[in-house]
Amino acid sequence: MKKLGVLAALCLLVVFCSNAQGVGVGIKGGLNMSTLSDIENSATKTGFHFGAYMRIKLGGIGLQPEAYYSAQGSKIDAGTIKESIDTKYLNIPVLLRFNPVPVLNFHLGPQFGVLMGAEDADGDIKNQLKSSDLSAVVGAGIDLPFGLNFTVRYVKGLSKVNDAGTNSNKNNTFQISVGYDLVKLGK
Repeated sequence: MKKLGVLAALCLLVVFCSNAQGVGVGIKGGLNMSTLSDIENSATKTGFHFGAYMRIKLGGIGLQPEAYYSAQGSKIDAGTIKESIDTKYLNIPVLLRFNPVPVLNFHLGPQFGVLMGAEDADGDIKNQLKSSDLSAVVGAGIDLPFGLNFTVRYVKGLSKVNDAGTNSNKNNTFQISVGYDLVKLGK
């Protein structure tokens, strides 16, 4: 059944691309400011992300699938106790883009994350976390000449990341990115 769903999604993507007015591929990277929800005395952890994107434009709307590596987590600052939870994900958002004017875009959509690694002060904790993560993405961007672009977005975790216990820790990340279009076909 999963194979049929993937095949249907690929067919829709091919149909969408064949009617596209412009297709582009690029690279991006930037700063993450992340926390895990429902952790007492949690503080923002600074990390980074880098990866690639594809843009498929159809008039003023479009589709932007991405794949990027993201260093996330949270800090805990409770007086004398200072700890850091470091998580690393391969994130795959599929975003709907709306371009009210050629230079400005707004985007939103789901993001699927695959846990690549996790550590705290005691060592590896990957086996204590779920192997996947589902989030919702909302953001805005500016597309400048020569293929340069800037993006800000908020990624709100929808699924629990911890495997054991009753905590409802979810990833929450604010991102600032700079990107560059490597290939741009059409408008």
